[in-house]
Amino acid sequence: MTKQTVITIPFDGFYNTLLSDQIDFYEDYLRHCADHEIEGPVTATKAYASLCNYVTEAGGYAAMRIAISEHYVRWLNGYLKELTGWDFCLEFHRLHSPKEYNFANDEIDCLASWSDLEAMADEVDVAKLWNAAKEMFTDRPGFAGFHSPDIDGWHSSVLRWNPSQLLCLLNALLATHGVSEEDLREAYASVDGFCELVGEFYDTHAWYEAIGAEIQAMKCGACR
Repeated sequence: MTKQTVITIPFDGFYNTLLSDQIDFYEDYLRHCADHEIEGPVTATKAYASLCNYVTEAGGYAAMRIAISEHYVRWLNGYLKELTGWDFCLEFHRLHSPKEYNFANDEIDCLASWSDLEAMADEVDVAKLWNAAKEMFTDRPGFAGFHSPDIDGWHSSVLRWNPSQLLCLLNALLATHGVSEEDLREAYASVDGFCELVGEFYDTHAWYEAIGAEIQAMKCGACR
């Protein structure tokens, strides 16, 4: 059995980000369809209205965020392979969303194989790791670092590092290859189909089936 440990990965989150903008845009589009009946007969607009209601009031946001997070992890594996030449096998583990977004955004935890972590540690530029640790963990006004930025005090084996320290390692690996957080954010936003990602999820996810009977009843009623 492959040995794995938890790693937090670089991720922009769902609050005031490109992802949240895209979600808001598509929800506005759905509501516009429902309000103005531009998608056809009234049965179709009622279906869109029902879908919007399900998303906003019946817990659909949680399901959507999980699906998008899983999509992001798959994309990141491919991005890292193109960058390094390795076959990364990060596995989605969980999405952590803060109760309040005052000081933090959403975070994705993955499972990473020990071999991947050791390969990252071997390739990373140590100076980039120092810089990443300093940026992530140095105290500043309004922020108290929860780890020492002095990596000499960290455990000698990356396999003993916690998820946040491993995030630092991954950020340093990206920096070693000349990729900043902003570069990563823009790379994901430029993926073919990114603009349709949320829309496709609304249209195809299982929650559509949850209101499928209602929609079908509307269509049958219109045929009578």
